Amino acid sequence: MNNRAETSTSVVTNHHRRCRAAQVVLWAGLALLVCRGTASEIAYTDNYDHAMKKFYIDKISFEGNALRIYPVSLDPKIKQFEFTINGQPSADGAAHLPAAIEPKSYAFHAVIAPAGSDAGETVDFTFYPSQLYEQKGRMSEGNYIIIHRATVATHKPAYVYRALSFSTDDKAFARLTWGGLKTVPMTDLALAQAIEEDIMLKLESHRGIPSDVMNVSSPRVQYGRALSGRDRVWCGDLAVIFQYACLSLGVDARVIHTGSNMMKVARRVRFLQTESHATVEVYSRETGTWVWIDPTGYVLAATLDGVPLTLLQIVEAMGTPLEDRIEVTTFDVKEKRRVTLPLAQSPAAGFMRNYFRSGVRLKF
Repeated sequence: MNNRAETSTSVVTNHHRRCRAAQVVLWAGLALLVCRGTASEIAYTDNYDHAMKKFYIDKISFEGNALRIYPVSLDPKIKQFEFTINGQPSADGAAHLPAAIEPKSYAFHAVIAPAGSDAGETVDFTFYPSQLYEQKGRMSEGNYIIIHRATVATHKPAYVYRALSFSTDDKAFARLTWGGLKTVPMTDLALAQAIEEDIMLKLESHRGIPSDVMNVSSPRVQYGRALSGRDRVWCGDLAVIFQYACLSLGVDARVIHTGSNMMKVARRVRFLQTESHATVEVYSRETGTWVWIDPTGYVLAATLDGVPLTLLQIVEAMGTPLEDRIEVTTFDVKEKRRVTLPLAQSPAAGFMRNYFRSGVRLKF
């Protein structure tokens, strides 16, 4: 783990108190996701409370000629659910398909509510049978169920990741490359943003589809290959290179994948959740929270009422009235300057709405 040096200056202390006070108010108003514990306690496992979610979708399974939704309650008092699928009541969450499945897609709109409650959550999903692909002359691994929209959580609200370690040479290279960006006093987030800007500037002309060599190379080698023009980088490479640089300079950072997990839920059925993307969160010791930051989308931070957000908080806010209160700070690599705008006006708006819409599956 990284050293957790304490800062005793009154400026940082007052900043810490102001951020803490603002966060208390913000978290109460948002009722979104609460990060608990110190950095050392949550560096390996984070448990997020879905304050407004009473249950999540464990899976949607293909059984015979029916799709069955399996919600799991987060409230021990909730033991049964009631389902309405495409406007019709459904027993046990079953969405029935024709006896003879045709080579076309089948769309469903499901409303799920705890038994006896009117507070329903919705899930829009589509079933794509293997026949659809086979008709087009394309080999298919099987049938697919894809979630398009959900107001209920479509993933279990607990995530685990492993902290990375690097060789002495790797750390020395990172410190030589980015160590000069660190000034005193400097917050963790400010250092991470300076590192991100440097990486974006140096690798901007080398963005593209990387070779297979990048998948098996260390972040240091990936950076060197791209910088020399021998290879390209996309989100996965930018994320791990940025994480490597941050960790080597004492800032905790973790890579989060979205939509990359295709989970087999039944024989010849896979559950695909949106497009895949790799992004990053850095840990701010000054505020005691993780902060989302994305070198692929040129995003330095996203805030709500001035408080930096985690990725999960952004996902929960997208598509709700809270989205209108989000401001995004991006880096313009051509002008070499930072731009802070409301999300709706930000150049990152389309990027964020595509990858981080409500219900997206996240994986450390």
